[in-house]
Parts: sequence; structure tokens; C-alpha cells
Amino acid sequence: MKNTLILTENQTHFLQENRQDPITGDEFFVGDEIIFCASCKSAFLKESWDFMDGKHCNQSKTLRNFPISERLLLEKPQLKLTITFIEAEIENRFPALFIDIVLICSFSFTFVPIFWFLNIFNKLPFLENAHIYIGVILFIFRDVILSNKSIGKHIMNLYFINNITKKQASFHKVFLRNIMWWITVIPLVYIFYLTHSIFILLIILFIIIGYCLFFVTQNQSPIDKLLGIKLVESKIDE
Repeated sequence: MKNTLILTENQTHFLQENRQDPITGDEFFVGDEIIFCASCKSAFLKESWDFMDGKHCNQSKTLRNFPISERLLLEKPQLKLTITFIEAEIENRFPALFIDIVLICSFSFTFVPIFWFLNIFNKLPFLENAHIYIGVILFIFRDVILSNKSIGKHIMNLYFINNITKKQASFHKVFLRNIMWWITVIPLVYIFYLTHSIFILLIILFIIIGYCLFFVTQNQSPIDKLLGIKLVESKIDE
């Protein structure tokens, strides 16, 4: 079926498209006889359509009216940010540790007047140094304050990930990390405080030196290695 249409000045939308005949490459002008393929809506001069034996897109149907071009509203592309991570560097670890120490000390010392006031009435020896105990406990368990990172690490964009899944480390693994520090270091320090044993002191020094050597070579603590977690720094790639 052939529907021949005459191009007039009323078809301003078609004229503004500045189309050309796909066969001859000629521009369309007012007064031309035009045929539109019903399938792809391509415009042809009548002569070109006849040249193709009245077929295009494997069919012969044509449009009865000039097609109205749809105006495409293209949304402004949004900038996609991809968050990745790299291993935490020393220059970011130390500021995070310093922030944690300052915050914990500031918080624990706020209890000094409270325990001093309570000690007046109860005369309990442990109340004199209770703020120190609170500070030590908070420092040891600082990495579970914000699920899997301390406040200092949060400020420095540091957090723990699982080495295998590369996702944020679970709460229980980070908590277990803190527990292992507790049962390893604190009892030895307390025993040394009570006994002043040189042997205990050597054990503590051996643990500290071994930890430092492992950390320098592996960029992570042996406990983190054992638990399969790692401290990383988040980065945003545009």
C-alpha cells in the first residue's frame, strides 16, 4: 500500500528535522511527494520508493500522515561514585589512635569527681582509680563502639573488612579481636604490677617486639591476620 504525501509549509516539525532521502541524499523541500515507511518511519521521495519496488524493512506498508517526532528528554547524567578501599596507611592509623586516646581520656576523667564523691561515703579503694579502669576498658574495646571501628577510625575513614569477602567485618570478629588483646596483654601487665617479675616483663617485651615486627612486615597485627580481617581506608572513585 502506497500513501503519497505532499510536503507543505504546515509540516514545520518535519522541515526542522532537515532530513535527507536515504537513497539520493537529496534534501526535502516544500512540494515534494514523500512516502514514509510504516515500520521505521523513514522518509523517501516518491521516486526513491518506486525505485525500491515499494518495499522497505521487508514490508510495503506506508504511513497515511506525517509522523510526529517524539521529543526525547534526556536526563542530565548523574555522577556515579564508586566507593573502594585501600590498605590503611601508617599516617592515617596514628591520627585515628591519637583521636581515640584523647576522647577516651577526656571521657574517663569526667568520672573522677563522681568516684571521688562516692569514695567519701563508701571508702572503697577501687573507686580511687575507677576512672582508669574505665579508660582502659574503653580503649581495649574502642573498635566496637561504631560496630567495626572506633570514633577515631571513623573520622579517618578507616574500618575493618573481611579478607575473603572484602565486605565490612562483622561485629563479633572485631569484638573477638578486642577480647584477644584483653586476655593476652592485660593479665600479663597486671601480674607484672603485682610481682615485678623480670620473666613476665620479658614476655611482655617479647610480645610487643613480635607484634611490631609482624606489623611492619605485614601492615596488620597478628590477631587481625588470625581472624582474617584487615584495616582499610575508604576511597571514592568518580
